[in-house]
Amino acid sequence: RCSRTKRRWWASTRTRWRCSGARRAGGTPTYVPSQFAPSSFHSASPRPARWECSVFFVKLPGGQDTGNLAKRLAMALEGLWGRAFVKLGTRCPKDALYEGRDERLLARLGDELRCLHRGGVSATDNELVSLFFRCANDAMCVSTAEEVFVLMRSSFRVSQDVKAALGSLAGYTGDRQPSGVDLILRQWVDIPLESKFRGFVCKGNLTALAQYYHFCYFASVVRDKASIQKRITDLFQQVKPLLHHESYVIDFAVLADRVLVVEIKPFHYSTGAPLFSWKKGSADRQILLHGPFTFRVTETANPDPMERHLAKFWAIFMRAYRGEAQKRGKTSPPLRAVHPNDAARQ
Repeated sequence: RCSRTKRRWWASTRTRWRCSGARRAGGTPTYVPSQFAPSSFHSASPRPARWECSVFFVKLPGGQDTGNLAKRLAMALEGLWGRAFVKLGTRCPKDALYEGRDERLLARLGDELRCLHRGGVSATDNELVSLFFRCANDAMCVSTAEEVFVLMRSSFRVSQDVKAALGSLAGYTGDRQPSGVDLILRQWVDIPLESKFRGFVCKGNLTALAQYYHFCYFASVVRDKASIQKRITDLFQQVKPLLHHESYVIDFAVLADRVLVVEIKPFHYSTGAPLFSWKKGSADRQILLHGPFTFRVTETANPDPMERHLAKFWAIFMRAYRGEAQKRGKTSPPLRAVHPNDAARQ
């Protein structure tokens, strides 16, 4: 049900956002350029047609393969300077990295930890968790169609949404293609963890704002909270007329030289609410629905962030580094990478 809600809401919002006349506010782009690969019917199918996006999970009828989609992806990547963030119209495949066992992320994270060790830097748990999510986010940058396919195939979230789209076609006999799942490539923009914030808009009013990566503590965010709030609220007043929904969730990136609108999502309990809660009857829900405007950031480091916010596999990986460092009489990560499977067997 949540996936259907997001698909319908996104289809409506995408069309209105793309067709709105002004995409600039104050002479500065306020959005991340995107390329869309709309889903389409395959006329060769004698059975109910399937989405083109379903090439990730099911064999297409009529012997078709991913060749055509790969060419379209290559063209889209070229138009986005060869580096992009990939997602469906519903959700992104971040779980493939946050919860999976991605070899690219293992290598990237190992390199970063070795650099810390060589520099003699002592890393706290909060800094190690921040390092993990920075490396995981960087690993979501794709440059080729094959990288797109690998990342999307590895995501359970993507699998759920595509299967839901396929299920909505069961018994469909109409001539007009129903709303489904789009494959979206967005121009890659380096967004530091501390720069991303989520806003909640209800009936046209920005009721709440929160630090997106709420499980990480950033002293700079606490220090600059007032200026961050002003920059975001100023941009919101400029982009608000371009959006034809009364209620939605909107993500911002506060960079050194500009503020970007990263993404727009439905105002729905299935959309994450960092540092707030959708729970019925809660004070947080009242704030999200009615205000007064509240801006929350993480003001102190979370206790035991690795255990709370990392998947078990990655928590073992980070603790293995910490354990070897302690054996060597150091508090910084060791030079040699320890594979989580090895640590689990010890």
